[in-house]
Amino acid sequence: MKLRGMTLACAGAMAIMMGCGGDSGNANADVMCGGDAVGTWKITSSNLTVDVPMLDPDCPTATGTSSDIKASGTLMYNADLSYTDNVAISGNVTLNLPSSCLPVGMSCATFGADLVTAGIFKTAACVVAEAGCTCMLAFPDQLSNDVGTYTTTTAAGVLTETSTGDTTGSGLAYCVKGTTLTESPSTVSMSAFLGSITLAKQ
Repeated sequence: MKLRGMTLACAGAMAIMMGCGGDSGNANADVMCGGDAVGTWKITSSNLTVDVPMLDPDCPTATGTSSDIKASGTLMYNADLSYTDNVAISGNVTLNLPSSCLPVGMSCATFGADLVTAGIFKTAACVVAEAGCTCMLAFPDQLSNDVGTYTTTTAAGVLTETSTGDTTGSGLAYCVKGTTLTESPSTVSMSAFLGSITLAKQ
């Protein structure tokens, strides 16, 4: 599932991607069973956290915490290997950003305002802190529509999505059991999100 590749550096359209996450190790062992993903799936529950440094890969010293991160919406995996994601993320992040990671001449307040203008966050209150900026961020809780193509490697339990216009795909560990699909960041992807989502076939 593409909770599209979100980074602060990509101040672009709501790019939240669960299938682009850091190394989640053995946490994904229980979902890597593969299966037939074709169908329309509705998110019924999610267990997500934000890997704060991955919000801005150019600033690995950023720290922070996340709370109440939830995903909702639907995914469609078609028999012709095309997909459509209609997914929303809600929740909050506290980001501690060192001053060395701010663009030259930019204030904390302007940095926060730019995140809202770019549509990355609904609100962003950034204030000066001892080491730089502390930002209270809220995701916009709006659907992020994404289309593209996908492939599956059932033996490895990996589903790879490639957005239209992209040349590199993003991998997800996935498992289909009956009418339930579970997806989680795989060890080969890079994302600001860690955890898993559970979906029911419609």
